[in-house]
Amino acid sequence: MGLCKPADFNALEEHENTKKKGVYGVLPYISPEILYSFGIIMYKTISSLPPYNDVRHDEILGIKICQGLRPRFNIKVPLLIVHLIKRCLALNQPTAYDIDEILDQWCRGLEKE
Repeated sequence: MGLCKPADFNALEEHENTKKKGVYGVLPYISPEILYSFGIIMYKTISSLPPYNDVRHDEILGIKICQGLRPRFNIKVPLLIVHLIKRCLALNQPTAYDIDEILDQWCRGLEKE
């Protein structure tokens, strides 16, 4: 889309802006392979906490996420949901179709009970 720009962007100095390098984005929501993952959204929805809320949001956090650090639950959460969130935060994430199938199986299981 090309509409996003750093907060310190100056249209009058656009040539100079292209020379700037840095990290942009909301670091706690970054999954190693994508910037905003379904697993993080599920985590935030269930826990009511931002991911990595107890860790400093800096380059070290980014490295730790790439090395496998994932948010932890400090509340009781059904194991099925924890497993789905972990799958969604893994390097080999399920597709939207896979997630739909998992959720559909859960719903069918609830209907049987």
